Amino acid sequence: MGVALLGGYRVYTTELEDPVLMSMGVGMIVLSALPAILWARRSERQLPAFEVMMLTGIPFYAFPLFDQNPSVAFFSNDVMLRAATAVLTFQVATLAVYFLLPGHAGRSSLWRQSLLPDSYLRHSRVGLAITTVYQFTAQYTDLIPYELGSVFRAVFYGIGMLCAFILMQRWGTDLLSPGEKVFVALNIAAQIIMHVATLYLIVGASLLLLVVISYTSASRRLPIATLIIGVGVFAFLHVGKDAMRKIYWQPGAPSVGLANLPNFFSEWITFSLVARAESDEGMASKLLERTSLFHVLCIAADSIPSRQPHLDGETYVNIPAQFVPRLFWSDKPGPHKSNSRLAVYLGFVVDEDAAQKVSIAFGTPCEAYVNFGFVGLVLLGGGYGLLFKRFATLTAASPPLSVGGVIMVLLMAWSLQAEMTLSVWISSLYQAAVVLIGVPVGIKVLFGR
Repeated sequence: MGVALLGGYRVYTTELEDPVLMSMGVGMIVLSALPAILWARRSERQLPAFEVMMLTGIPFYAFPLFDQNPSVAFFSNDVMLRAATAVLTFQVATLAVYFLLPGHAGRSSLWRQSLLPDSYLRHSRVGLAITTVYQFTAQYTDLIPYELGSVFRAVFYGIGMLCAFILMQRWGTDLLSPGEKVFVALNIAAQIIMHVATLYLIVGASLLLLVVISYTSASRRLPIATLIIGVGVFAFLHVGKDAMRKIYWQPGAPSVGLANLPNFFSEWITFSLVARAESDEGMASKLLERTSLFHVLCIAADSIPSRQPHLDGETYVNIPAQFVPRLFWSDKPGPHKSNSRLAVYLGFVVDEDAAQKVSIAFGTPCEAYVNFGFVGLVLLGGGYGLLFKRFATLTAASPPLSVGGVIMVLLMAWSLQAEMTLSVWISSLYQAAVVLIGVPVGIKVLFGR
């Protein structure tokens, strides 16, 4: 019913006039929401990693099509039709493989035994607090050597993400005391504020969505007030973000210390209020324009293959290298080279040096289309369907701190990262898995069962 109302509302309010494109937009919404609807009807306790991944199709592709912001409305109906067909091709391939592929629950100890005793779940708040302290230390002090920065970041963010997820699951099942709830809320709020203070809103928003999804999957209740306030704050700050970046992302920009945070956010609020007063668009429209991946897909569909050939897998060639530790290959190609190649090829920047200075979201469907066209979208969708179905069935009976449980938490978190290229998505997921599985294994080896 909610999906029908949502689709009807978008059709009623859209400036899109082509009935075929409107039908395709409604189809995107339905296909995106279908797995989540089935998951809710079955009242499953299993983490909805696949369902969340599919839901990202609504804000990143369906809403931008209906919203017709300038970056989308610029294109002809033929180009939008091709881009919409690409999205639907990806969605149908993903759903077909996921729902048609059989699977069986894992029976080995790898999936059924916890890496640490269940009693350790009570101490997850310690890991959450340690992550808060690390984040403060990394952002506002010079205590962590530069050469160890990436290692520390992977370790502590991985631990913090897992602990936050476990704690919100316990909160959702009423296993936290009032004092523990206050402690968890303060730590998560502090981490989100520090993430936002870097002017990368997506990182803080992802953490907020992760804890909301964790709580909802455990309690079967959506924290509507928290979600509305959170989305409203991020939408408001987004309006003034560009003005802040022009000040604090320039060479010689003033540093933002802990003592400067009140003035920093006061300045940001002022910029947002001014930008909001000068703009005819609402905050929701501006936020949708920023999160849109549909217009990037339109850019690819407009030029490929009519004016440029497909890349034939060029952005995928460095994926195997990401599994080799840099300790053994000091100059191995980084995962972001795929993003740089797409930025240059689609005309966003003039060369790869310039691509290193900007942040452009492409998403794996756009990358697949640029490389192999509609065949690439079918293969990508099939790969996602296979990956999520395989782990969904293998980990059906896995406790939270087993290998399977940790993998599902990671897939849940990474299902929100719709803006990444495949190389970045795989490499970051792999690094987090090594940390989150390796740390408990190390503790188990050092201190015994």
